Amino acid sequence: MSLNKLAQKQTVLIKILKGIKSKNYKNKWHRKLSPIGWHIIHCVYIELYWIRSYFFEENDLVSKISYLADASQVGLSKRGKNLPDYNELLIFCKDTFSKNIEYLKKIKEKKIIKNSIGYFYLLEFLSQHHSQHIETLYSILNIKNLKTSKKYRDFSINFDAKTYKYNGAQISEGEYIIGADGKNFAYDNEKPSKIFKTSSFNISKTPIKVSEWYGFILEGGYKKKEYWSSSGWKWKKKYCVEHPLNWKFFDKKLSLSTPNDYISPSEELFVTNISKYELDAFANFVRLRLPSEFEWEIAAKDLLKQGYTWEWTSSNFLPYEGFIPFPYNDYSNPWFNGDYFTLKGYSQYSLKELQRVSFRNFYLPEDRYAFTGGRLCK
Repeated sequence: MSLNKLAQKQTVLIKILKGIKSKNYKNKWHRKLSPIGWHIIHCVYIELYWIRSYFFEENDLVSKISYLADASQVGLSKRGKNLPDYNELLIFCKDTFSKNIEYLKKIKEKKIIKNSIGYFYLLEFLSQHHSQHIETLYSILNIKNLKTSKKYRDFSINFDAKTYKYNGAQISEGEYIIGADGKNFAYDNEKPSKIFKTSSFNISKTPIKVSEWYGFILEGGYKKKEYWSSSGWKWKKKYCVEHPLNWKFFDKKLSLSTPNDYISPSEELFVTNISKYELDAFANFVRLRLPSEFEWEIAAKDLLKQGYTWEWTSSNFLPYEGFIPFPYNDYSNPWFNGDYFTLKGYSQYSLKELQRVSFRNFYLPEDRYAFTGGRLCK
C-alpha cells in the first residue's frame, strides 16, 4: 500500500467535515452514533497515538485531545460536547493529518519496527480504521437526510410489490478453508484460518430486493407476531418499526433515503437498513433461514450482487479457535460477548480496503442504521 492511500482517506474525512458545516458537526443524529465532528477527531487521535506516541514517544498532542477523542475514555453520550470550534477543528485536523504523513515517511526511511509493527502494517491498519469510520459517516449522513431533507416528495413513486423468488446456488458437502489467507492485511478476528467441514446447502444467489420486501410488508409481515422472535417483536413494538429505516412514504408513494439525498426505488435495488430481527421475520415468512457466516464465506465465489449491502448471518461474532489479539488486547475482545452477530460482504459505501471475503463486520440484532440487508438459505 502506498502512502497516498492513507492520504486519500484523510482527504475524504476532511471533505465530509467541510460538507457538514458548522451548525451540524456536533449534532447526534442517532442514539447509537457519535457526531460527525467526533469521528473526524477520533481518526486524528488514532493516527497520533500509533504514529507519534507509539513510534516516537511524542505524547503531547495525544494527551491534549485524548479526553475528546479516545473512545475508551469518552462515552457515547458525551462525544461531541466538548469539541473545539468548527473552524479550529477543521484547521487542526488538516494540519495534523498532513504532519502525520511526514512522520510516516520517517518510519519508512528509518525502517522502524516496534513489537512486530512496522511501516506497512501501520499504514494498512490506519487505512482500514479510517475506511470503517468513513462508512459510518455515510450512515450518519443517511440518518441526517431522513431527519432533515424534504426532497422525498420529489422521488416518491408508485411502486409494485413482488413475491419473493428464491434462486439458489448449491454448495457441495466438503472441507473448506475459512478466515484470512495470511498474505494480505487482516484483523485479528479474521485469524487464524481453519478448515471447516460442512454438509451440502443451498444459498440464494442474490440478496432480497426492495420490491420483494415491499411484498412482505403488504402481506402483513410487520403485523403478524408469528413471524417474529419474542425479542424481535418486543423491539418492533417499542420502536414502532413498520418498514426498513431508509424507506419514506409520501401519499402512499415510496422513496429511499441515501447519504446523498433521496432516490426512487427500482426493481433492481436490494433492501438495506434492516435489522437482523426484521430479516429473521422475513425468513420465517418465506420458510427459509439465514446462512451462517461460514456458509456465506464458503459460497462467496458463487454469490451474485455482492457489494450492495452488508449481509446478516445467523452466527454470533465470536473468536476463532486459536485467536490471538493484535495489535492490542481490546481491538476485538470486547465484542466477543455473544450479543453481536457477524455480517459478511460489503456495502456500496465500503471502501476497497474492507472488500475481502474474510472480513467480519458485526452489529447487535436490533441495529439497522448501517447499510445492512441479506440473502437466505434453504
